[in-house]
Formats: sequence, C-alpha cells, structure tokens
Amino acid sequence: MIVEDELRKLMKIRRELIDKDQVDSKKADALMEQILIILNKSYSDLSVEAILEGYTSVGAAPCLLYDDHGRFAVLSEGFQSVNVEEHGDFEGLWTGEKEDWKSTVREAINWYASKGV
Repeated sequence: MIVEDELRKLMKIRRELIDKDQVDSKKADALMEQILIILNKSYSDLSVEAILEGYTSVGAAPCLLYDDHGRFAVLSEGFQSVNVEEHGDFEGLWTGEKEDWKSTVREAINWYASKGV
C-alpha cells in the first residue's frame, strides 16, 4: 500500500515536528494539508486503522460507534470527559444524523472520510 506508507511517513514527520520545543507551525500546517489530501482522496484505498490514526494525527477525533440494530457510525461531534489519569474512566456523548449509520465499519469510515472532515 504505497498511499498508506506515504500517509504514515507524513504523520511520523508531523508528530516529530510537533514534539519539538520550537514548533515550525508553517511546516506542521503544510504536513497537515498533505495528510488531509491523502485521507480525503484515497480513503477507499487505506486501512481503517490508517484512516482513524490519520485523522487523529491532525486533531480530529473520530469515534467508531455501534448500535443495537447492527449498524456503525463514525462521528467526531460530541463531548467527552477529560481524564486526569492517562487511562482513566470516561463518559461521552456524540451527536450524529440518521444518515451516519451504516451496515459495516468500512461503510461508516468511508462515509466519515467522504464528508471531508
């Protein structure tokens, strides 16, 4: 997966840049744009993990949800408690529309990505 390899390379470079004490925001923003272009144009060729990790690498917060009717949704609109512990308990509330529910995880991911989040 050449596209996925390129995405992961850009994500790694951006993370290393952001982790520095003196962040070059222009370079970080340029990398973010490149990551978003890959995600928004090539999502059908990327693994589910690459898509979710890619969006989180640029500050989005995609959440995979499941309902009692066997449907999936990927949403980022909502609220989540802030943990003082690294892996503490949390509460969350997400907001979606009925069109967000899909029959498979892949369909839900593709729907989320197709909206150009």
